[in-house]
Amino acid sequence: MASIPTVQSAAVIENAGPNGIVRIEDSHPVETPGKNEVLVKLAFSGICGSEVRAMLGWGNYKPVIGHEGVGIVVKVGENVADSILGQRVGVKWLHSACSLCSQCKSGFSNHCIKPVFTGLHVQGTLQQYVIADSRYLTRIPDGLPGELAAPLLCAGLTMAGGIAKLDTHIPSDGWVVVSGSGGGLGHIGVQIASRLRGFKVIAVDSGSSKRELSLQCGAQAFIDFSTENVEERVKEITGEGAHACLIVSGSEAAFELAPKLVRNAGLLVIIGLPPATYNFPMTASLYAVKALTVTGVMVGNEQQMEELLQQAAAGVISPAVQVEEFSETPHIFEKLKNNQVTGRIVHKMPSPIMTATLQAAALSTASNFCAQFIETYWNNSIFHLDLIQLIRFIVYTLITAPPNYLWQQFLEKSLPAYPLLQQPNDPGGKDIELKAMEEAAAGPAIGEGSKSQSQGAAQSKFSIRNTLAKWFIDCITAGAIMNTLAFLIVMGILKGQPAVQISSNIKTVSIQYLSPSPNWQKCRLTFVPIKETIPIIIAGYKIWPIASIISFSFIPVHRRIVFLSFIGLLWGIYMSLVAARV
Repeated sequence: MASIPTVQSAAVIENAGPNGIVRIEDSHPVETPGKNEVLVKLAFSGICGSEVRAMLGWGNYKPVIGHEGVGIVVKVGENVADSILGQRVGVKWLHSACSLCSQCKSGFSNHCIKPVFTGLHVQGTLQQYVIADSRYLTRIPDGLPGELAAPLLCAGLTMAGGIAKLDTHIPSDGWVVVSGSGGGLGHIGVQIASRLRGFKVIAVDSGSSKRELSLQCGAQAFIDFSTENVEERVKEITGEGAHACLIVSGSEAAFELAPKLVRNAGLLVIIGLPPATYNFPMTASLYAVKALTVTGVMVGNEQQMEELLQQAAAGVISPAVQVEEFSETPHIFEKLKNNQVTGRIVHKMPSPIMTATLQAAALSTASNFCAQFIETYWNNSIFHLDLIQLIRFIVYTLITAPPNYLWQQFLEKSLPAYPLLQQPNDPGGKDIELKAMEEAAAGPAIGEGSKSQSQGAAQSKFSIRNTLAKWFIDCITAGAIMNTLAFLIVMGILKGQPAVQISSNIKTVSIQYLSPSPNWQKCRLTFVPIKETIPIIIAGYKIWPIASIISFSFIPVHRRIVFLSFIGLLWGIYMSLVAARV
């Protein structure tokens, strides 16, 4: 398995309430799996409409929400077999259950009396790495794309559980109204009801895009509630009214209308969630005279989950998804709040290495551009961007940034800034040192929600010894030499130089000044014995050791990326000027 980072990108809710917002935090700590837990590196995470409840403060949710995650198991905790490593799994709304109550024992852990929910009781899936209970993971079938599997883990499972309640109440060819048919849950419900159960579906929603989607999913009729009388149209289509109504929309109007859409002895299935303060209006005489049955749904069980995923893998069920970049999360939440989303939004989770590489490439672009501009200014000439040189430096960064990223992770894991000692009376986890990496990333208090964070480790202190060791290895010896050699070799290859010349450059090229001027930018490369590599390293010694010591010792961890990026920009200008003359 690849090295696991100490920090990650996460979508975090701030000021939950009417003015709540979601922002991207790039220094959120990666947690360590505890007993029965695993760490999942997420590739995709869906956004459920219910997530808006968290942003609006309609419940005591965790700062990181989300419960539709698909990814790979990259680390296991105590009591978990290594055989699960590398498996592609789904992280659902139900994080874990008691396994002791009557509902759990009957196979309906989704109705457990002591459930733990993802995003509500533990941190959710809108982050790059998430802790999950290995006993409640769902394996994703081979061949089913992750972006299609993600919305099935909640939206699909909820609809499967709701529609399963129809089997004993209505005829196999009965009429079913799906209120909110064009949303993330509704359009999947239309497919399950029509394609898997054979019910005749009447879709209710508004707008041309939702009409088109609902009909594509198998609805026999579509009613636009904004322009049509829904009650009259349902009776016109069915004669007596529908046999059942799935209230998928969380709007109060949908709840008030639902009893009027079903016939006598009809069934109402509550799926959508209005504000917690809303009371479902139930006129006793109406429900008694019509003999209506009302039931609710808290997702489905594991058997229904597996069946649904198999149907999706076979192409029978196909969620309509919009794949968005993770950086768009705040904007997507605003669209959900304003009911502007058709189908389901699925986020493609950023790769930590890719994110770091792209950031480094952006800084390289800026530094090379600045170097060219500065050189032109000092030469009193007209500025002409050397695009070839700029592209060459960007490619160099794209090639060298990933191994540098892994190197830094290796150093931090080998020499943690906050080393932890395992308690003598505790068996510990399978990777105690990663906890130290988390503390280096987030300080003494990582946050609540993971019982594993305090297990098996003694109180840690900042290690001067480890910090100096990392500084010496990275800035004085191995790291400096490797980066310098990589610079000379990669730049030589990009310039089309033969191997013999690259080898000669490493051994014989040095930096000399054109004049006694202190302007180090006015340098050129000349061939003299064994002096190219050493001067560049020495030049690096003037910057990086000091910057690293300051960073390790005084700069808060969540500020270190900004600080070192700024130093990297200055160093990049220097290296760009050197590269122009190699």
